[in-house]
Amino acid sequence: MPVERITNEDFLALSKTLEKNPYINGLDLRYNFISDAGAYYAAKLLQKQHNFIYLNLMFNDIGPKGGKLIAKALHKNTTLKYLRMTGNKIENKGGMCFAAMLRINSSLEKLDLGDTDLVSKLFMRKSLR
Repeated sequence: MPVERITNEDFLALSKTLEKNPYINGLDLRYNFISDAGAYYAAKLLQKQHNFIYLNLMFNDIGPKGGKLIAKALHKNTTLKYLRMTGNKIENKGGMCFAAMLRINSSLEKLDLGDTDLVSKLFMRKSLR
């Protein structure tokens, strides 16, 4: 039996529902078909939903543009504690946006950017400036 995966359109419907639900404090959407368009919905949700402490977006199809959208949303979000982006190809461009976000956001406790196509030496050198 095939496994159904969440698409960008599915995530849009889910995010609209979650915007008004103060009882859900985490979301695990790993191994789905969420791309930069879905990352846009995730960013909007992080801006509006202030009960989330956990978001797992591991191994989706989020690229640098989507990484930037999520990182920018976290400039003002003070409730998210854990974000897992492992396996999304955000590359250095998206990684730099997360580095900039970490200078502003002091509430995020764990950020997982493993296997995101960051070139570590370049990323570390630029983020430490």
